[in-house]
Amino acid sequence: MDGRFREVGNSFTIVPENFFLDDHQVEGSKTITNNGLETGTLNWQYSVNVDKGVVTTPDNETIEWKSSRTHTWRIFQGEFVIEGTASGVSRDGTAYSLALTNPLILDWGCRYITEGTLELTPDGLDTRSIDYGTGVCDAQATVSINNRDYNATLW
Repeated sequence: MDGRFREVGNSFTIVPENFFLDDHQVEGSKTITNNGLETGTLNWQYSVNVDKGVVTTPDNETIEWKSSRTHTWRIFQGEFVIEGTASGVSRDGTAYSLALTNPLILDWGCRYITEGTLELTPDGLDTRSIDYGTGVCDAQATVSINNRDYNATLW
């Protein structure tokens, strides 16, 4: 930490050391910075950046990623809004990029993402679009690949 997190501009960085979750080793760093209030609102904004994220499976396969996101805490609406991008390499060696094309909304009273869309583009494959809907608290999403839609139940 470089100071009190409640002070605008201050941040803290998390660097796991010998950390495992269900026999999967997690490495890299995550830095969260307090950006202050969103312009013209009482909503707090934070930058959340992952650098050199790596998960190593028990079979010694690796998944790599980095991301740059903005999280907005809409206190009076009771929700978090997530915007940003990510990229990495899957455990089979396929590079990918991910963009949140419409912000993801996480409602405090719901365990699912209730709204937003993202596009996942694996190298050499068609882009996959995932639409989480328009605000209903359910585990449903629509996955679109090459103009074909598939209903998906998440978690």
